[in-house]
Amino acid sequence: MARSDLPSPLKSATPTPSATPVSIAERLGLGKRVTLDVARASVGFPVQLPSSPDLGPPDEVYLGTPPVGGQVSLVWLPRPGLPESAGTGVGLLITQFQAGLDYDFAKKIATGGTTVRFLTVNGGQGFWIAGDPHTFSYRSSGITIPERTRLAGNVLLWEIGGVTYRIEGPRTLD
Repeated sequence: MARSDLPSPLKSATPTPSATPVSIAERLGLGKRVTLDVARASVGFPVQLPSSPDLGPPDEVYLGTPPVGGQVSLVWLPRPGLPESAGTGVGLLITQFQAGLDYDFAKKIATGGTTVRFLTVNGGQGFWIAGDPHTFSYRSSGITIPERTRLAGNVLLWEIGGVTYRIEGPRTLD
């Protein structure tokens, strides 16, 4: 076999392009990844953590806007006992921000395969939205703002003292 007949290592080793992985923050529009201490120091409301001892601290923390004043998103990655949510790709997502909920809008989204159940959570008014993917609205600086970051599946939303809490994950209301 002549030398020119041998395969060229450069020709056979040509890399094929691959998709760049998209981060959780980019995919869900959560903002900038920060530490919990930085997030707490950056917003004008107390950032709350779940009290469940088996959950542990969040795996990732993000600081984003809107609304004015920022929002803090706490992410727990999927693991045994905390399955991946089809809507977000994470095990649990808790978002907190200074704004009020728009209860009139919540009544309007209860169509098709979406249900809204109004309830009280830790003394604050809220609602459980289940079924088809949906959006929600909140009130900030006197105006109603539709949340357009992502569509979600089952979500628990409630407001206490001007702070809205949003929990997303493959969970039931119980």
